[in-house]
Amino acid sequence: MLNSSGWSTRLKGSFKGIIFGISLFGIGCFVLWSNEKNAIQTKESLQEISSKVIEIQSDKVLSENEGKLVFVSGVAKTNDEVIDSETGFYLNTLVLSREVEMYQWIEKQIKETATENGKEVTHSRYEYQKEWLDKEEDSAKFNEPEKYKNPEMKYETKKFYAKDVSFGAFKLQEKQIHYFSPQKEVIFENGAFQKLNPEMKKKGKILDQVFYFVFDRHKDTIGDYRLKYKSAKNAQEISLIGVQKGEIFVPYISKEKQEIFLLKEGIHSKEGLILSAEKENKSMTWIKRVLGFFLIFIALNLLTKVLVVIAEIIPALGVLVSTGFNIINGLIAGAISLCIVGFARFVYQPHLALYLVGLAGLAFVMSIVIKKKKLNQ
Repeated sequence: MLNSSGWSTRLKGSFKGIIFGISLFGIGCFVLWSNEKNAIQTKESLQEISSKVIEIQSDKVLSENEGKLVFVSGVAKTNDEVIDSETGFYLNTLVLSREVEMYQWIEKQIKETATENGKEVTHSRYEYQKEWLDKEEDSAKFNEPEKYKNPEMKYETKKFYAKDVSFGAFKLQEKQIHYFSPQKEVIFENGAFQKLNPEMKKKGKILDQVFYFVFDRHKDTIGDYRLKYKSAKNAQEISLIGVQKGEIFVPYISKEKQEIFLLKEGIHSKEGLILSAEKENKSMTWIKRVLGFFLIFIALNLLTKVLVVIAEIIPALGVLVSTGFNIINGLIAGAISLCIVGFARFVYQPHLALYLVGLAGLAFVMSIVIKKKKLNQ
């Protein structure tokens, strides 16, 4: 397959990219602002609960603790048989996770691009392979959909939860059961095989302690399934912080109007539980800061793409201009990001604002100096 894109086509495309760039710029700014607001409010909410929380025991529901913010450790357990209704498999556990892969065709597009007489010429060829995948590969989008066709994926990866979970004298709510992580792999043997429904038994086989739902027992066939189960340990030790309401726990509403409910597997101190939440808050804050920066950086590249394409009339100049704008846009994106973070901190946490605004000013100065040097060249 051959595809060519002339200079004029790329120029038109760069103008269209300006609209997308403006939208992306707005999204990046929103991500940074809302992230700082949430990070500060979460930090203050965690500081608030650290001074209010009291420790109680899980073996008794005391009316004197009603409506209070409490810390409690104990054992969560259930008598429920958690059932996968699609396969019939069941297990006495807090959480049952079904991991599914289907044997299917995948398409690989191999591209080779070159510039000839001011035009980008792309040659494409396609290769097809069979692989086990955990998501359905849409063969209708293949270059040769009739020859390489995948069936619809009937079974998907899914989690199943116990409905009745006790925590000493208390009960855990459905959303709180979702905190448990299924990590123990279920070893398929004859006992586990017998728990499956008749259809799964009829077409099922066990290989290396993994269950296969197959069309041909002697070879892998397109449309075969490979199933693995994992479970969360029953009688699991946990620690939580929440508001006691009868025999259940509900989230605490902070002064910042944030819902705070902490639950972690294992026995922890209340200080350790809060510290873990603070570390998670810091990690998520930096992840979203980086995301916001890159959204703004990509937006600026889209907004300046027109100038790069114009410069590509002279190939060497095009490379130079593209490199220069990447550096300048990176510095400007960093400066804008720092300004947004700094202003958000000024609004929600003033004492760190001046430091961040100073860094932003330095980035702006550096971008101007580099731009002048590029122009002088």
